[in-house]
Amino acid sequence: MHQVKPVTAGYRFVLTYNLVRTGPGVGYSLAALDDPSLKLKDVLRSWHQSAVHTDHAPRKLIYILEHKYSDASLEYDQLKGKDQLRAKTLKNVGAEMGFDVFLASLERE
Repeated sequence: MHQVKPVTAGYRFVLTYNLVRTGPGVGYSLAALDDPSLKLKDVLRSWHQSAVHTDHAPRKLIYILEHKYSDASLEYDQLKGKDQLRAKTLKNVGAEMGFDVFLASLERE
């Protein structure tokens, strides 16, 4: 919380800045990364426990991206918008928890 009061004596000090991203990809805040990672860990842990203890759990999980990609552009660094954040989070959390995560094209008839 901040407050701006009138200057009655002395000087007012103001700090302004612009943040510029020069690298590839879309930047996201730390808050955007934290919460999904924790939820994803809970989901993967729960799924793994039911897969180990029952025969009814699916052997693979699929997450469908928002955008459509050609086979040539189906790489983590070339994903667009939210797809890039979600796929990288899934890849990192999956690796941390011992899951294999792949990007793939799928057609179902």
